Amino acid sequence: MRAPTNSLRAGTASSRRVDHFNRKLVRESWGKEALGGYEALVAPLLSGRIEGDPALSHLARLQGYRPAAIAVDRVGEGLPIPLAAHLRRAGDGLFRL
Repeated sequence: MRAPTNSLRAGTASSRRVDHFNRKLVRESWGKEALGGYEALVAPLLSGRIEGDPALSHLARLQGYRPAAIAVDRVGEGLPIPLAAHLRRAGDGLFRL
């Protein structure tokens, strides 16, 4: 399964279609005058890794996405031996030390 991606980038056909239906909903629900306060949906671009976006990361987990590997960065001293051993055993080699 692939990680979720942001398919509503500003200016794409998908974002224009969503904007069209949102505008229609506002117009039909609250009248033409309400469109003056309507702001178009502009989905944020996914500029970094999925780990940097808590919402996308949570969605990926809910959808069963599992990364090929998780790199464990060490700063300063190395990891305590018991922790490193646990990470090596956990997740069937998921963590890269």
